[in-house]
This record gives sequence, structure tokens and C-alpha cells, in this order.
Amino acid sequence: MAKVSPIQSVFSAGEWSQLMAGRVDNDHYGASVRSAFNCAPIAQGPIMRRSGTKYIAPVRDHTKKSRLIPFENSVDDAFMLGFSDGKMRVLDETGAVLRASVAVTAVSFSGAAVVTAPGHGASVGDYVFCSGFAATSALNGAFAKVTGIAGDNLTLEAIAGVTGAPTLTGNERVARVYEIDAPYSDVALQTLRTVQSADVLFTFQGSVSMRALARYGALDWRSAALELRDGPYMSPNNTGTRLTPSATGDAIPDTVSAGNVTSSGDDGTNLDEYAFGIDASTFWDNGTAQTGWVAYQFPTAKIITGYTLYLAKAQPSSTIGYKDYAPLTWTFEGWDGSAWVVLDRQADYILYDGGRSQFFQIDNDTAYIKYRINVEMVALAGTNGVRLARIAMAEKVGNAPSVTFTASSTVGINRDQGFLSTDVGRVLRFKGVDGPWRWYRIVERTSSTVIKCQAQSDPLYNKQGSTEWRLGLWSDTTGYPTCGHFFGDRLWMGGSFGAPDTLVGTKVGGYSPAFLELSPSDPDGVVNPDNSIVAVLTARKVGAIRWITSDDRGLLVGTLNGNWTLRAADQNSPMSATNVEARPTSARGSQDVEAVSIDEQVLYVQRGGRAVRELAYSADVDGYKAPSMSLYSSHIGTSPLMRLAFASEPHSILWCQKEDGTYAGFTYNREEGVLGWHRHGLGGDSVVVEDVAVLPSIDGVTDATWFIVKRTINGETRRYYEVLQPFYDFGDTFEDDAFYFDCGQAYEGAPVDTVSGAWHLEGQQVGVLADGSPVAPVTIENGSFSIQFPAKRIVFGLMYDALIETVRPNSGAADGTAQGKTKRANNVTVRLWETGGGQYGRANPNIDGGMEWVDFVFASPDDVTDERVPPFTGDYGPFEWPLGYDSDGTFFFRQPGSIGLPFNVVAIMPQLVTQDR
Repeated sequence: MAKVSPIQSVFSAGEWSQLMAGRVDNDHYGASVRSAFNCAPIAQGPIMRRSGTKYIAPVRDHTKKSRLIPFENSVDDAFMLGFSDGKMRVLDETGAVLRASVAVTAVSFSGAAVVTAPGHGASVGDYVFCSGFAATSALNGAFAKVTGIAGDNLTLEAIAGVTGAPTLTGNERVARVYEIDAPYSDVALQTLRTVQSADVLFTFQGSVSMRALARYGALDWRSAALELRDGPYMSPNNTGTRLTPSATGDAIPDTVSAGNVTSSGDDGTNLDEYAFGIDASTFWDNGTAQTGWVAYQFPTAKIITGYTLYLAKAQPSSTIGYKDYAPLTWTFEGWDGSAWVVLDRQADYILYDGGRSQFFQIDNDTAYIKYRINVEMVALAGTNGVRLARIAMAEKVGNAPSVTFTASSTVGINRDQGFLSTDVGRVLRFKGVDGPWRWYRIVERTSSTVIKCQAQSDPLYNKQGSTEWRLGLWSDTTGYPTCGHFFGDRLWMGGSFGAPDTLVGTKVGGYSPAFLELSPSDPDGVVNPDNSIVAVLTARKVGAIRWITSDDRGLLVGTLNGNWTLRAADQNSPMSATNVEARPTSARGSQDVEAVSIDEQVLYVQRGGRAVRELAYSADVDGYKAPSMSLYSSHIGTSPLMRLAFASEPHSILWCQKEDGTYAGFTYNREEGVLGWHRHGLGGDSVVVEDVAVLPSIDGVTDATWFIVKRTINGETRRYYEVLQPFYDFGDTFEDDAFYFDCGQAYEGAPVDTVSGAWHLEGQQVGVLADGSPVAPVTIENGSFSIQFPAKRIVFGLMYDALIETVRPNSGAADGTAQGKTKRANNVTVRLWETGGGQYGRANPNIDGGMEWVDFVFASPDDVTDERVPPFTGDYGPFEWPLGYDSDGTFFFRQPGSIGLPFNVVAIMPQLVTQDR
């Protein structure tokens, strides 16, 4: 036998996998625990019992899954958005955001409560929040759906516990819960992703077009589909399929009547009406040197938002070219009935490419019946007049004439299926014979080869067909992005099912609550640095994009089959449409779970959902490494990890929702070497955690971890929003701060011995803490319970146990390792901090439950005043550990859920005796 000196264990590495239990050579072994249930290791050393969860509100529909989406403009301007089937609510730690409340003047009961509330403003299907009723009434604090309206009367859905009309005191009020429409089913919500810029949240779902949710005020949130402008596009058509337009899309008809045209004059041969026809062989000549104007009058007023000038191609002589007759300086004007209003002015313009000007887009929202070009000077000084073959005008988008495109075949269109009904709304780029690309939006599908479109840019030069065209990359046919990220003043998106490995960035600054600017080039095909970027992550296997994030080197992209970086090809210049490259970094594929960026590292779920990996740049290899963060606790991922949320304050914990309805935490403090997993289970029966998200707490100091929890309450399914309460901290007291029950609430006020308003836990046995002292568990009946003595702060909720099991000790043997040898512990000392009770023990197969527990006894009854439990900080012991010799040598610590107080273990200092022979 060998007797050894005390061993000190500081818990900083969390759970240790049974499969790794022999890896005593690992640096983390001695600082780990074999199991940590409802406890978390923190950077300062202790392993702490987690705090409880506070009940916030019910979800909108208890029968369907919902989602939590954080909205954080600043620490002082942060909300949790609760998405349910087709609706969205706004929440904070005090509850749901409500509209102004109105007084209740009467309540009657006939199977359901009928509330009379003049000025309620509600509609059938709305939810209302009831307040000010007697504390014993189930109406008080109830969220109820409005099922009927008759004048001032609101019929509410049946509420458990409401069996009669209460007596009113004049304090009763109802307020509509603030909600807006959100076009996501309960199933679609489970894959909803978001990214935020200031007060705008961009949402991605894959089967629904991207949307922007903008906050304009506390009760003014607006959600709208994003308009995709000029992109993104699939690769250009490489087949012989030709698209032929039925019209040019010009606001001016192809056939121009002389009665609609007026001018400063013409030369008698080249008439003024020729200035607006599409016949390229004719043109208008004003017949006067240098200056002249020509106007077109519409039958009804139109909003013109742009125009293009086409020059007469006729060569006047060997010494004078057709460009010498081109307008050099002019104004574009609209007639308001009494005067010409200048809408655009160009001076010294000479950029006529191929006999046409650029498309001049103008900011005009006024409808004028007449528009004109008023030329002040032409290109060549002297006696030359103005010659124009055509002035094309673009009408405001939405009002412009439609253009029908007919395809010569279905080859190359939607995998040779031709046009589909789901192509409606899709963008199309078409290159006209004069060179520039124009873009259109499909508004109707007539057949597999015929579509009707509306022009979104300048009119075509003529109606000649072309094989140079491109269909939009995203649509109802091809799907939409599933994830996004902001980087370099661009919104990056990817993961659509039609192009799963394609990453798209908007134009620089090309995002707003209404539209995304996605043009891949200028109309002439020239790619400028600020144009949108389309990058295909080409690999041996198609890897669907799962997440997008960034570091200071560029974009980091996780795909099904590996990770990629997107950065500037020339590192001396910023990344742009003309300076970008994609590189693979690792073959460790990703699960379809949003990654989390922490400092310079990215934590993501590996394909299969079992492990979390850390992606970070390493100067050693001048590249990225992706080590597993689950190596020592791989058992935690036996149920796949479904969602990640990181709470940086105060203890740097990555919370993970799991497929089986449980959740786990990963304490991650890379700089301090604290990397530890811990399992958790919420108190109650049939509990399923369906979502987890993190938002800055209302105190502005810590992060609040939110859950959606599915529970069985009084035999019925209920889904609640719950918030993890702050971990016990320096300066806290048992009386004022302890909160160690789940789905709980806290009464604070004048001393009472009865608490009401607990209908959300009707029929449940709950733990109670009264002014910092544990009280025997009670059962909620009719929404209330009583305790033995009055208290000013009463915390109650569902109980949960906390359990710690240490790893097998390796020290203490004179002959090699202590593992596998019979051993016992004598004179054990445990270092505790601010602890309110608990137990220690070891396995004993000879008793029921297989465990033998001994209570910590911190003080005798004579040391306690006013029935309050004082916190214990210091070394407890030495004491004799229960039982004798065994081969494991592990130590167990537990705090039963009924205690409801902090339990913080800093170190264990046992004296081991090991039997070597």
C-alpha cells in the first residue's frame, strides 16, 4: 500500500469521455470531471451549479414549434423575436411587447371568458394580455387568443382555471400583444437564418425569398420581401436557344404618329417624328445650326425615369462624321402644363459607344404628358445641326410596357424543361444587338417557351433575337440563400438548393430594407471593382454552403464537404469583383448549423452533428486548422447538435441545443485554456428544449440565454419562452439573488406567505426559496401556493439536481499508475465558495439507487438566525469519505433540486491510499 499527500483538482475542463478515461497523459485530465450535470466549469476555476430559468411568456401556439431570433442594434436596444407559424412577436426579459392597454369594464363567463373593453382595437386571431385582475384569478397575467368580437366584447379562448366571472376592482386591463405577419410555417422556421445591419434584420430560409425586417419604432416593425436588382445570374447561355423579344419596352410606341411630336423645326427631309421611331435608317435633323429641341406627347401622363440617345449613322461627307451631329450639351425636360421642368442636364458629353449614349437614369416621380430633349450645342462647332435617329424612354418600373420573349427551344432552360410557373418573379438578362445588357423581371409564364417580362432598365434598340441571355440564379424554381453574412460593406449569401456551392456578394453598399443590388457588370459587360461577386466553390464533390462568417483575412465559408476562404487574390489590394479568389482550407465538412465566431476563432458543428470544431488561422502553417473541441467529450454529441448560441458574459459558454431535446454547454476560454463540456437538463417532466439563443441581458452587463421549452403541464402540452438567470456572482446574496429553479418566477414585495399567479405551473410540484432559505416543496393548486412563514422574496419553480463526478485519480500508487488498483480516500477536504448546501458520496451497489449520500453540514442550528441559511466559503473537512476500498476512486457531489441555492466546488483535496499488491 502507498499513502500519498493530498491532491488538489481545479475543475476547468468539464466532462471527460469514458473512452478517454485512460488518457491520463493529457494535460486536461487532472482538471476534468467525469460528469458535470447542470453544472459548468468557469475560467476562475470552480465548477458551479447553473442558475435556473425564468418563465417569460407562452409561445403563440402551443401545438407548433417556434423560433427565437435575437435582434441586437446595441446593448440598450436589444430584443428577442419570437417567430411562430405565420407571426412574429417582440420580447424582452419582462415579457412580450404590448400595445396600449384599455380598461376592462365587465367580464362574463359562458364556457369562455367574455371581456368588455371599450377601444380594444382587436381582431379575431389577435392575442391579448390581461393584467390588474385579482391575484387568484387565472385571467391575471394570461395571454389569450381572441376567438370572437361583438362591439366592445372580446371572447377569449378557454383558459385553464377560469371557471367564473371575477369581481372587478377597476384595475383590470387588456392590451393587444404586438405581432406582425411573418411568412414562415412552423416547419420552415426550423431552418430560418438571419444577419443584422443596424436596425435591419435580413432573413434567409431557402424556400422563401429573402426578406428584411426593419425596426422603425417600438410598435413599428416592417417585414418585406427583398427585390433582387439585376442579378445574381446563372452562367450565360451556351446553347443555340435564341430568345426573341416582341417589343423594345420603350414607353414610346414602335410606330410614331407625327401628331404626337413637336420640335424647333426639321430640314424637311429628315422629319421630327423620326427622332422617336425604331427604324435605324431614318433620323431627325433640326435644320438649324447647333441648337434645337424635339418633344413627344403621350396620350396620358407617364413617369419617365430614364432615356437613351441614338445617333444617325449616315455619314454626311468624307470630312464630317455622324458623331459631329451628336448632342454635346442638353437638358431632358418634362412639361407640367405651363412650363418645361429640367429633369436632367448633360454637358460636354462625348461617350457615344457604337452610336448610342449610355442610359441616363433620372430621379423622377412626377408624371408628365410631354418630354423633350433640348440641345444647346452639338459636337462640332459651326453650322452643323442636331441629328438623332432615336430617343428611347424608360417608364417607371411597374408601369413599363411588358415584353414577351419567345425561346426557340427549351434546351438550356431549367435543365431543358423550359420555362416553369415558378419562374415568375425571376430576373433575366438579355444582350441586345447594340451591345448592352438589359435586365427584366418575369411576370407571367405562358408556356415552356414563352414568358412575359417587364423591363427594369433601358429599352432595347430593336426586336432582334439573341442567344446571349442569362436566367436568375435564385427563384422559386431554384431556391434562395439559406445563410448570409456582412463583410466588406457587402451582404454575402449562399446555399440555395439550385446552386448550393455558389456564394454571392452584393455590390458595395448594395443592400437596403427594400432591395439588393446584384448586377455582375455594367450594361456594357465591363466588370468594375464594386460590382457584385459570384464565386463557385468548385470541388470534387458539390458542397452545399452551410454557414458564412469572416475574420480579418476575408470570408470563411463552411460547406457540406469542407471549409473555404474567400479573400483578395492580390493581398495588397482590397477584395473586389476584380480581385477575389476562393481557396479550400480543410476537408472537415459542416452540419447545417449556424457557426459562431468568437474572437479570431470560429466554432462549427462537424458534418454528422456529433462534434464541434474550432476553425482558426495558424501562423505555423500559414493557413487554417480545425481541431476537434469534442475529442474529450464525444459522448455529448451522440444526439446531434442542432443549434449553437454563445454567451460571452460572464463565463464564455457555448450553449448547444440537441436533437433529443436536451442541451449542453461548452465553456470556451481559449486564452486561459479553459475548455470544458457540461450536460444540462431542465427541471420538470417530459421536457424538450426546442431552441436556444443569446441576447445581451436587460442589465447591460451579462448575456441572457433564452430557451423555447416544450413541457407537459397538468397533462397538457405547453411551450414557453424561458431565460437562464445570471450565474451567482461576487456581491450576490442568497436573499436577493439566488434563483435555482426552472420555469420559475420570483415574488418581491411586502412579506407574504401565499403566492398567486403561478398558472403556468398548475399541478406541478415546485421548489421554493423564501428570503434565501429553502422551503419544503409544494404543489401549485389554482395557480397559487402557501409557505410556513411570510417572506419578502419568494422564488419558486421546477426543481433540478446538480451532479459532479470526478475522473479516476491517477496519483497515489508506488508501483505505476493508480488506475485499476484498489484504493480508498481518507481525510478528504473540499474547497467551496458561496455554497448553500449539498451532498457528497460514492457508489454503493448494496443500497437502493446505487449511491450513498452524506449531507454537508455547514452550521449548527445555534449558528443560524431567522431560519436563514448562511453561505459557506472555505475548506470543508477533512472528513472521512463514505465506504472503503474500490478500483474507481471517483468522488460524487450532488445538490438536490429542492435546496435552490448556489453550489460551487473549487477543489477536492483527498488523501488516497492505494493497494499496489
